[in-house]
Amino acid sequence: MAPKDLQPEPKDESKIDAQLEFFQSSMKYCIISGQYLGIFPFVNMTGRDVQNDVLASQWRALREDYNRATLLVHFFDDAINSIIFVFTAVDLFYVCSQLYFLIGFLIGYEYLTYLIISVTFYVIRFFTALLVAAKIHTASIEPVSSLYNVSTSSYCSEVQRFIEKINSDTVALSGLNFFYITRETVLSLIGTIVTYELVLLQFNRN
Repeated sequence: MAPKDLQPEPKDESKIDAQLEFFQSSMKYCIISGQYLGIFPFVNMTGRDVQNDVLASQWRALREDYNRATLLVHFFDDAINSIIFVFTAVDLFYVCSQLYFLIGFLIGYEYLTYLIISVTFYVIRFFTALLVAAKIHTASIEPVSSLYNVSTSSYCSEVQRFIEKINSDTVALSGLNFFYITRETVLSLIGTIVTYELVLLQFNRN
């Protein structure tokens, strides 16, 4: 028999089991729920599929899987939102500063070539990372279109709760909760950079 001080505490084992169960449920959601509702890009649900009779218990299971996946996203966001904020601020500053030097100081062929390559690389890297992160928010709202097409015979309170959950919760990565990375945010950043460049051109003309 193992010494008493070497025996694992039941409380710690229960925590580990709960974490493993949460992880397994999240992976189950990615594979199963994503295939039927298009939450993740596996197989999108067609209009014919939502016309079939679905039990309320099945809608409840899908909604609970969706809730667990959103909790996983929020947990992940809490861990890295400060990194996202710094990454976005630093890259936005660098892109704007490089554009400033590109427009304001066109001196020498070598330096101009370096600036063009540098700006192009950072712009592509910056917006590629943002667009990939924005896919989380896009994927989280995809089930709404399928849920709105649920037949009358299958519609129940669980479907309504599912719709309200999707519409009321913002599932996306953020920068210290100051902003969420969505497609609208990416367009806003592009507009900001274009406006900055136009202001620089106006100052150079004057």
